[in-house]
Amino acid sequence: MWTYNSASTLDRCLSSIDDSIPQESVCHRIAVDGGSKDRTHDILRDHGWSMFQSKPGISTQANKALSLVDTENYASFEHDIMIRPGWLDRLLPLLGPREVAVVQGFKIVKGSKVLERMDAGQKHGYYPPWANFSLDNTIYKTEQIRGLGGYPVGCPYSTDSLLRERVLQNGYRWLVDPNTIVFHYKPSYWQFLRHSLRALIQARTLWFVKRDMEMRLPKQILMVAMSPFSGARMAGEYHCASAFVAYPIMRYSRLLVREITRDKKRIGLISPS
Repeated sequence: MWTYNSASTLDRCLSSIDDSIPQESVCHRIAVDGGSKDRTHDILRDHGWSMFQSKPGISTQANKALSLVDTENYASFEHDIMIRPGWLDRLLPLLGPREVAVVQGFKIVKGSKVLERMDAGQKHGYYPPWANFSLDNTIYKTEQIRGLGGYPVGCPYSTDSLLRERVLQNGYRWLVDPNTIVFHYKPSYWQFLRHSLRALIQARTLWFVKRDMEMRLPKQILMVAMSPFSGARMAGEYHCASAFVAYPIMRYSRLLVREITRDKKRIGLISPS
């Protein structure tokens, strides 16, 4: 686990891990902190985690943690994830085939009513296949990830997407099990929107190339054009009036940032690395 001022969600996250993963299945609990100023350190110690320090940044902290792993498989968790009993028993068998390097559960948003309703609406309608890939409730084969060079650096908001590209390009598979549900705590729509747009702005070439291949621009424009109707459906079906406005805002913002970033790449303002 990597942490940085994570106290607001960390205790619930670690409690869910304690309740869901049998003690006899755990060799080490490794947390790498990026310089927290809140109660993060105390919470980690209370739950029996060994704490290490590094410079902040997901890839930096994750690679530090990976360097300390001495088991065949390992799991990573983000501090705002809550897993449920059976998580390990469901996912670990999926890691058996030689070509499978990574497996993870399926995230459902909790904490913000409008995000919960939008998330449910998208899952029942169009939900792009890359949308649920992440590092936040994930089991890996240690040898394969080390052989790929660990976690890609240089793009802090896209570590998961870039690692997935590296996994696929080397002939391995990354599986998401839709039957293993985990909760991703997101308390605020606007906080999530800011984070999402920051991620799009800072993403590098590999991420955009793959996602553009999976969802071409005409389809993106059509989805933006239809987003008021989708928002209205979510508002009525899930009894959340704010979804009528919130969903089109998110769709339009993501398309706008994607096109701005694409233009910057064309004129060489974003490094293709």
